[in-house]
Amino acid sequence: MKNILKEKLSKGERTLGTWLSIGHPDIVEIISQMELDWVLFDTEHGPINVETIQRLLPSMNGTELTPLIRVAFNDATLIKQALDIGAHGVLVPWVNSKIDAELAVKATKYPPDAIRGTGPRRASKYGADKNYLKDANKEIMTITQVETIESVNNLKEILKVKGVDAIFIGPADLAASMGHLGNPEHKEVENVIKEVLEVSKKENKPVGIMERSINNQDLCEKVKKRINEGFQIVTVGSDYSMIRNAYLEGLGRIKKIKQWKEDSYYG
Repeated sequence: MKNILKEKLSKGERTLGTWLSIGHPDIVEIISQMELDWVLFDTEHGPINVETIQRLLPSMNGTELTPLIRVAFNDATLIKQALDIGAHGVLVPWVNSKIDAELAVKATKYPPDAIRGTGPRRASKYGADKNYLKDANKEIMTITQVETIESVNNLKEILKVKGVDAIFIGPADLAASMGHLGNPEHKEVENVIKEVLEVSKKENKPVGIMERSINNQDLCEKVKKRINEGFQIVTVGSDYSMIRNAYLEGLGRIKKIKQWKEDSYYG
């Protein structure tokens, strides 16, 4: 296996990706035609599971998109299942301490380095990829989420854990943890986000962040801002949010058409 995302990040490149939670191959196939670097399947807040994702992944065949899965919790079994169906990395929520980070890393690596069970099924092309077991520990990405004040306070220790390849800020949960539920753009939250970015840069760890908006123009500005700040893993909305935005913008334009306002279907 070859983790294209990991290679890009090691070169200091900026990457764009999107969140998927709609369990239909058409969605994945359409997104696979976009100029994105990675796709993340969300099993924490999305309704999909590994069985559904395994059916979706073939729609990405032949592309250079890196498949990632956000597991529902920092759990070795969930991480193992995500990797065995072919994810090139996992995003692990609720990593609030050095111990949490060590557990996440151990779950992604094979012995003797760690504890991942040996049964990579689809990930090894059902045994056809003879190099998978040899390459997996080097290529698989472990990305831990920073989504609580506790994880911010323990960030330096988390970043020093060998095997943590990147961190990912969850602004909504971070805001809630700081007493600003539903307001991830609060000034205090933004200040903490900047602090996390600065500390991570000093440790040469790539940082990701989720961005979404109620319209595509605003989303574009937010993504541009994050790229300029130095984020290397930037989310360009999600499948459902982008679909919603497209319909809202399209309908808004249609209803501004003069004929829509003045003409009746029945004349």
